[in-house]
Amino acid sequence: NERGRNVPIQIPGLSAIVGIDVGRSYSAYAIDLSGNAWGWGYNGYANIGTGPNGSRDDVLAPQRIAGLSDIVDLRAGGVSAAALGRNGKVYSWGGFAYAAVSEVPGVANAVAIGVDAVNTTHPHFAVLGSGGVVAWGDTSSPAARCSQSSTIPAPAVITGLSAITAVASGDGIDLFLDAAGQAWSCGGG
Repeated sequence: NERGRNVPIQIPGLSAIVGIDVGRSYSAYAIDLSGNAWGWGYNGYANIGTGPNGSRDDVLAPQRIAGLSDIVDLRAGGVSAAALGRNGKVYSWGGFAYAAVSEVPGVANAVAIGVDAVNTTHPHFAVLGSGGVVAWGDTSSPAARCSQSSTIPAPAVITGLSAITAVASGDGIDLFLDAAGQAWSCGGG
């Protein structure tokens, strides 16, 4: 409603929220204290977790994202999203394949995640407990992303990075923070 566009309003149906994120395509996400993931907004690419056979209608009120529990972090992309479980497993969904929520194969012991929140070309990243970083998805941004090919169907190690603790991804640029406080970049920055 018009009131919601001009002044802050509390989002109905959510409580005990400990994390939030939004995607480029008007999708919104939250994590509650119990580790449940919630999504609402634009769902044209199954970015609210409805999968390839689910509705593409916008989700007008927050709904629990099926298949996710014990989540500690969630990152929104252009038309996709990823979540990190307390157990170090990573899950992703949405995108041009209208993918259902699924565990990312070959990624275990992750401690942080990142998704390009701007572009619909949406690389995903996971920082592993070892300090290494893996990437997967579409990396065809304006600049080559971390010397990877344009599409990485399965998680691949990004060489040249170690002791990484955090990742951020945006419009053609990826940033990595290491344990010594040094920032690393690849892509357009």
